[in-house]
Parts: sequence; structure tokens; C-alpha cells
Amino acid sequence: MIKSFPEIVLVGKPNVGKSTLFNTMIGRREAIVGEEQGLTRDFQEIRFNIESRNFKLLDTAGIGLKNEKLNELSHAHTVKKIEASDLIFFVIDGSNEITIEDYNCANFLRKYKKKVVLVINKVELKQSKNYKDIGYELGFGNPVSITAKNKSAKFIINDVILNFLKPKINNQNIILSEKKIKDINKISISISGKPNTGKSTLFNNIYGSNRVIVSPEAGTTRDSVKEEVFFKNYIYYLIDTAGIRKKAKTIKSDVERSSNYFSRKEIRYANIVILVFDANLPFTNLELSIANYIINEGRAVLLVFNKWDLVKEKTKVKREILSRINSYFFDIKDVPSIFISAINKSCKNIILEQVKVIYLKWQKRIKTSELNQWLHSEFLDIKVSQKPYISTKFRYISQTKSRPPTFSLYCNTKKKLNLSKIRSFKNRLRNKFGLEGIPIRINLKVSKNPYKKN
Repeated sequence: MIKSFPEIVLVGKPNVGKSTLFNTMIGRREAIVGEEQGLTRDFQEIRFNIESRNFKLLDTAGIGLKNEKLNELSHAHTVKKIEASDLIFFVIDGSNEITIEDYNCANFLRKYKKKVVLVINKVELKQSKNYKDIGYELGFGNPVSITAKNKSAKFIINDVILNFLKPKINNQNIILSEKKIKDINKISISISGKPNTGKSTLFNNIYGSNRVIVSPEAGTTRDSVKEEVFFKNYIYYLIDTAGIRKKAKTIKSDVERSSNYFSRKEIRYANIVILVFDANLPFTNLELSIANYIINEGRAVLLVFNKWDLVKEKTKVKREILSRINSYFFDIKDVPSIFISAINKSCKNIILEQVKVIYLKWQKRIKTSELNQWLHSEFLDIKVSQKPYISTKFRYISQTKSRPPTFSLYCNTKKKLNLSKIRSFKNRLRNKFGLEGIPIRINLKVSKNPYKKN
């Protein structure tokens, strides 16, 4: 496999500031940071550029996590990324003396015979004055001293990258033009839902390998993990989220608050949201709240009922679930729903085919002439006694944007149009133009009466 970008990996023991440096390097918050050790479990991977040169930056889990099972999985991911790396930044804490963990990490890195740059972080702290000359004994030459949370760290590290990787970056942009062409058919998918419904298992199945850690422990995923999947001439930009536990106001933990924030952010920036349910459990208010949030953000949604292999009375349960969907999701009629087991490999094709159908509806454009022909036949060219909106006259409609489909509807007055009537209008519009299961936005506009005196 040809790499299109040189890969730069951040490595070190837990809580030395790797994720903080990662966020500073890419110029935005993508990795969760905090005082708790072992926050990063799944590696983060982001493309960024320096002086129009493209690179891939990876934030890895701390080497030496206490949780043995999670440590084993995180460690396997870290090893894989070290083996594929072009440059490694070995980060240590400059405000404390070098620990046995740092020595172990140094010995571990030496085995791979890669380019390693030692980075001493937290040099702004007062206690760092007591450890001015640390780092040399680790055997990686002159260390680079930084404050990871300061923007100056970005420029220092950028210079190091350009100096070390000059031979690799001279002709690595050739492949990029080909990828940009493919990006025309790119669909962003966020996998959301409550923790422990099987989101990460589903992500791994669609991606084709164990990219994210799967564990019976609820809340294993903390950072949002992003990868690209190629399937039938489309690029699917797949995002696994930590899941939304509860309303933001009731969250006390900083880590949980950050996970919640990133999960909601990924919904806002996605094209399609796959909302994963446990088919063995009843709907909860939290899940309905997440669904409403997705719809209000104008994202298209696919409901996935996972663990279907564990359901005994499948016909009865499916009928009950579909009945509840129609009563709960009254803002969007006929929300697409599928029933799967995330461990079954066949579910990848089923989901991506369904996502493509939904995406094409979500970005659909309808001609103004077709819209107005429908408007007149539906609301104007019938007897007055049959009109459902007798006090409101609809005069003109046009689609102003897609993603989601948004329409400007001109009428003589807005006063008599309550939420129920607008919802009914949307559903009739959906049925006519094949927009079932897609959120629709209607901007009501009052057209002036030319005969009305000022």
C-alpha cells in the first residue's frame, strides 16, 4: 500500500501532554485532554499541512495503561503505528524526573530503528527548573523543549518535521490530486447513540479491521475516531463517537463532558447519522432526545437496531419497534430503519447501500416549476370547501438549498399556520417528491398585497 502522507506519531507514557500537543499541532480540539491518566485509548489520526506540505499526525495511547485488557488493545494499535511511522516524537514530562516508564518507553522505541525526536513538555512549570538537563540519558540526542498548550510549540515542532522529513516531502503530493477527484462523492457518517449499544463493533465491521477498541465496559470509546472507507465509487468518512450518556447540564465529569461535546459536534458536521439502538431494550428518553437533536440539526438519520441475533420473537418485536418509530418520530415520517447484528460481516453492504440512498435524497434538488405545479394542484386548484388551509393562501414555493432540503414558501399570512399544519405540509411535500425520512426546512414568507393601502 502506497502512503500518500508521511506519518508522524506521538508516543510516551500516560499524562505527559501528547493529546495537548496533538491539538496544538492541528489547531483545534480533536483529542480529549485532562488530568486523568490513560484518557486516550484509540489512536487519533488527522491530516495537516506545513507550508503546503501534507502530513498525517497520530496521537497514541500512553504506553503503560493500568487497565490490562484495554492496555493490550491500545498497545497493539500503538505498535502498528510505530512500525508504519516516518518520524516519532517521544514526549516526556519536563516538570518531573525521568521515571522507569520513560526508560522502558525509550528501550521499546529503540527496537524499531525509527527516527525519534525527544520532546520535553511542561517546561513552563516552576518545578521544571530543577530538571533542566534531563533527557540526554535516554539516548535520542538533543531534546526539544516545549510548552504543548502554547501555540509556539506548533512552530518549533513544524521546523523539526521539515528538517527530518525533507527527502520524503519533495514529491509526496502527486497522489493528492487523484484523491481530490474522488472526494466529489464523499459521504460523512457519524455513528451515535447511547454507550454500549455496539457502535464501535459496527464501526470496525464497516472499516474492515479492529480500528477501535471494543469492550463490554460501557464508555470504552472516549475520543471520536475517524477513518475513510471506499465502497462502490464513494468515499465514506466514518466517525465513531463516544456516545451520549445524558444531558450536558447533569454531567459532572470533565472527561464525560468532553466526550458528550465531541459526540454532538460530530452529529452537526455529519451528512448522515447512524443512530444505534440495542434491539433488546426499550426506547429511552435519551435516545429520543438524540434523535430530535439530529433532526433539528438537519442531518439525515438511519436507525440501526443492533444485536438482532439475540432477539427471540423477531416478527413481533420488529412490528412493535416500527409502530413506536411512527409515533415517536412525528417530525419525520418513514424514518429508514434496519435490523442487524454488528458482528455479521454482511451488515456493511446493507448499511452503506442504505446510507447512499438516504444521502442522495438529503441533497436532492427539485425544480421550481415542479414545486409550483404541485403546490397549485394540491392547495389552489381545488374547491374552497376542500382546502385544508382555507385561511392561508400559498402563492409560491422554491427550493433555496439542499443538505437538508430547504424551501421558501410564500403565503398571504403566517398567523393561522401552527406547527401541526406546517408538519402536515412537510409530509405531503415528502410524499410527492420522495423525501421520506429526510428532515425538511420551510421558511415562511409573507408576500405583500399590492392592493392594500399603506
